[in-house]
Amino acid sequence: MKYNTTIAVALCGLLLLPVAVYPQAAQTIGKNVEALLQQILDNQKQMQTDINQLKEQMTAREKEITQLREQLKLQKSMVEEKVQAIAEKTDKVAATGGTDFYSARVQYEVARQLQHDVIFNVRKGEQKAWFERVLVEFQKVVDNYPDAPEAPEAQLRIARIYHRYLDDLTQAAKEYHKLIDAYPNSPPAKEAQKALDRI
Repeated sequence: MKYNTTIAVALCGLLLLPVAVYPQAAQTIGKNVEALLQQILDNQKQMQTDINQLKEQMTAREKEITQLREQLKLQKSMVEEKVQAIAEKTDKVAATGGTDFYSARVQYEVARQLQHDVIFNVRKGEQKAWFERVLVEFQKVVDNYPDAPEAPEAQLRIARIYHRYLDDLTQAAKEYHKLIDAYPNSPPAKEAQKALDRI
């Protein structure tokens, strides 16, 4: 019987030990749960802060894109105005007969300025149509003032536009040959020959 009492006391002690640990374990678990919940809340706050920052950044980028679009429209408008001014100058030169070298120089400078504007102010994907306008302006120098000092240079620029900007090597070669045939002893003809050797 004594033995049974000892076992009973031992069993009660074992049963009581876990019961005594329960409040402490519950308290530890409660603290862990509270810490975990706090961490979740902190993470949610941080995520909301990040979302708000991303929204602000997106708004700023949208404003930036809008400004860039406006700048592009303005640049296009400026180029179109210059083209119109060039066309008006060309018409004035043509109206005066255009047989003198001064008129040839004016026409050449008009074409050269348009080429410059296209290279530096028009986006790459939109340049082809503009270079075709430049070609027309340089061709006016060659056709209307073939004896002017600017004519060989205008023909060289025509060939270079086909070569460098329009990537039309066949037409570029034809234009270089026209230059060599029409102005064989000119410095532009020598440059044309060098270009042909590289094509």
